[in-house]
Amino acid sequence: MNLTHRFSVPASLDAAWAAFSRLDQIAPCFPGATVTHVNGRDYAGFVKIKFGPIPLVYNGSAQVTELNRRLKAIGAQQGPLPLPKGPMPKSARQAKGMRGM
Repeated sequence: MNLTHRFSVPASLDAAWAAFSRLDQIAPCFPGATVTHVNGRDYAGFVKIKFGPIPLVYNGSAQVTELNRRLKAIGAQQGPLPLPKGPMPKSARQAKGMRGM
């Protein structure tokens, strides 16, 4: 099974990256997640989940120490992405009709 979903973001790559870098801006995208405090790169908040009939609340804090801009490298790629090199993982299965390719 291969599920693919694509969408366009009406913003530049730099503006989108800046938004994804701010936990307080993306937290509303995750049901139950709430950021309660922001101080520079330090964040505090909680997430509410339901485990069967039991509601749970997890409190936590995070400090963003590094951001990986790999998204920019993939977004700037022209043409198809290169195929990975090396042996096929043992857990991988070949799709039907692909034998001998």
